[in-house]
Amino acid sequence: LEINSTDATHVCSRVRTCVIMAETTSSLRAVESDNEDFEDEPDETLSERLWGLTEMFPDGVKEVGGRVYRVATKGVYLGYRFSRSALWIGVSSLAILMFPIMFESERIQLQEQQQMQQRQILLGPGAVGQQFGGQQFGGPLAMGGGPALAPPGLIPK
Repeated sequence: LEINSTDATHVCSRVRTCVIMAETTSSLRAVESDNEDFEDEPDETLSERLWGLTEMFPDGVKEVGGRVYRVATKGVYLGYRFSRSALWIGVSSLAILMFPIMFESERIQLQEQQQMQQRQILLGPGAVGQQFGGQQFGGPLAMGGGPALAPPGLIPK
């Protein structure tokens, strides 16, 4: 068997390529097996990652951060309690102060409406709202379309 230098280089390059490919393939298989090991483990949660980040800070920074967190949490809680109490006081005060006024004004409007209905029944449809200075004016085209009728005792002489 005779191998010239060109063939030797060619064989050598093929062997080298094969060796490199074999090494690459075995390293890829090793990486894949490592990845398979990590796929079995569950992913880290956000809290676990944040807890892991605390290891890189000095103790003084962690203490200050903890204090800021506690003060902020307490401030939010107190703000919530205050707004809840203020809203309750405001709504109940409004109800106590405004409902009687609303009921009274509704009662007054209802009385005025009943008085207008009584006048319309007693004086006729054209006489409602036409009193000025104690005198009644009812022309031929009064609200009812005809002359205003008044009870005999109210007609001026």
